[in-house]
Amino acid sequence: MESKVITFCGHGFVLEPARVKKELIAVLCEILTQEDNGKITFLCGGSGHFDALASSAVDDVKSAFSSCVIEKIFVTPYIAESYDRRNKFMAQFYDEVVYPPLENVPYRYAIVKRNEWMIENSHLVIAYVTHGYGGAASALRYAYRKRKRVIRLTVGCE
Repeated sequence: MESKVITFCGHGFVLEPARVKKELIAVLCEILTQEDNGKITFLCGGSGHFDALASSAVDDVKSAFSSCVIEKIFVTPYIAESYDRRNKFMAQFYDEVVYPPLENVPYRYAIVKRNEWMIENSHLVIAYVTHGYGGAASALRYAYRKRKRVIRLTVGCE
């Protein structure tokens, strides 16, 4: 069974978290309904408010779609000893923690390159991007350049 891989990109701060999560859950339910009896892997960055909402939304829908194999992975940008405690903490909320091949990436660019790796290895990107600057907007532009299928949440983007 081939896995469909979905990643998220969104801002570190979410103005209306309850509304965003509600829309996110609706999107996830629609996707999972279409993928009945399939395997879905969610790649999560764990680096901000939207990432936390995305992780929580996956947890919320997981039990309702027991016919699907759902895997939630935390993709860490760092394997440095100084970040090890965070990776171990995050591991308790995810099925797996993975480190993409970023060994030769300067520390300051690790999150950007991690985000690009997540997008490159996904079939679909679910985005919460309300303005055109910052890391989330850059990741979204990258997803479009890579011709990925993108679902943009509309809360806060009206």
